[in-house]
Amino acid sequence: MSARNLHLLSLFLNFIGAIGLGFDLLRGYPKRNRRAILEVRLTNLREFIATIEQRTLSLPAPPYTDAEKRKLLVDFHNEWDPQNAKLEAEIKTLSAGHELWAFLLGWFGVFLLAGGFLLDAVSTLLGPG
Repeated sequence: MSARNLHLLSLFLNFIGAIGLGFDLLRGYPKRNRRAILEVRLTNLREFIATIEQRTLSLPAPPYTDAEKRKLLVDFHNEWDPQNAKLEAEIKTLSAGHELWAFLLGWFGVFLLAGGFLLDAVSTLLGPG
């Protein structure tokens, strides 16, 4: 194979590799990042709900009756439970299969880029022709 053909093959491999790497950067990473952010937000929200429940139940008994404490908890849950359910539903909609596919395509792109650069180096060593 001549140096010119190796150079053309290296350009083709670099082009295909860049597409694979670009797909991972534009489609895979944002979804992986979004899922991690949502999981942290859900954990923080659950800790917040548990803290407020504990503090509401530990309110002093003479000024607050048990009925008032229950009413405070019901109002609190009416406000925050829909957000909890919304976060859980959004986490479930982010599919792990797409993330894996994008990650593998990105690594395939990296290997194609490395192979293309290697072929380009070999074609340079072979000289013009």
